[in-house]
Amino acid sequence: MSWTSSLLFALQYGLYRHTMDRSKPDLDEILLFILDTRGFAEGTFIKDLDIINFFKTPTNDLASFSGLRYGRPGNKPRHYFGEYLTQDELNIQGKCATVSMQQMIDLGLFELYPRLGNEDEWNSLANRVLKLRKSFTYSPSTTPAEVQKAIEIAQGSFTGRWVVPFAAMLLALKPRDPNDAEMVARLSEISSPEEIDFQKIQIDVNGLLEVQQFARIINSVHRETKGSDISLLINPFTRMEIA
Repeated sequence: MSWTSSLLFALQYGLYRHTMDRSKPDLDEILLFILDTRGFAEGTFIKDLDIINFFKTPTNDLASFSGLRYGRPGNKPRHYFGEYLTQDELNIQGKCATVSMQQMIDLGLFELYPRLGNEDEWNSLANRVLKLRKSFTYSPSTTPAEVQKAIEIAQGSFTGRWVVPFAAMLLALKPRDPNDAEMVARLSEISSPEEIDFQKIQIDVNGLLEVQQFARIINSVHRETKGSDISLLINPFTRMEIA
C-alpha cells in the first residue's frame, strides 16, 4: 500500500481514478484518508526514494526511475510526489480521518482551487501535478474569502484536531504568503484544544512545493498560538501522511 504526503497529488489522483479507472467509480466512492502516523511503530512507512536508492544499480530500470524522481540534468522537473510504502495489513482505526471527493467538492473545493475543477485535465496525473506546481513561482495575496472557504471545507470534512492541519493543506495548494496576518489569525482562532502537537512531527518538504507551503503556513500558526517555531520542520521525514 502506498501513501503520499502531498494533498495536491492525492486530490488529482482521486479525479484521475474517477475518469480513467475501468469501473469509473463515483466521486463519493473515492475517499481521502488523512493519517497521523505518530501512532505507528518507527519504520512502518518507508520512503519510496529510499527503496529505489537501495536496490538501483547503474544498469537496471530503477536507475532511470530514480532520475525521474530526482529530476534529470538540464533543469527537468522532479517527478516526485512524496510517496511512502507500507507492507501487509495496516490497522488505521482511530488514527485517521476520512472524507469523500464528492463531499469536498460539494463544500467548495473547486471554488477554492478552480484549476482542479478542469475536467479536461482529469485524465492526467503526474504531468498535471507538475503543471499545477508551476504556479509556485509567485505569491499572490490571500483573500478573506479563500481563508473562509478553506475553513468551511475543513470543518465540513473533519472535526477536532484534523481541522486546522487540513485547512492549512487546502490553503497550501496555491502559492501565498505564509505569514498573511488574517490567514494566520483565522486558523489560530479555530485551533482545537486537542490540536496535534506540531513540535512532534517532521514534514517531508524535499521537492514538494505544496508541502513546503503547508509547512510554512502551519509554522506561522504555531508561532502565533505557541510563541515558537516548529523545530522539526528542518528534518525532512514525514510523520503525517495523506492517502
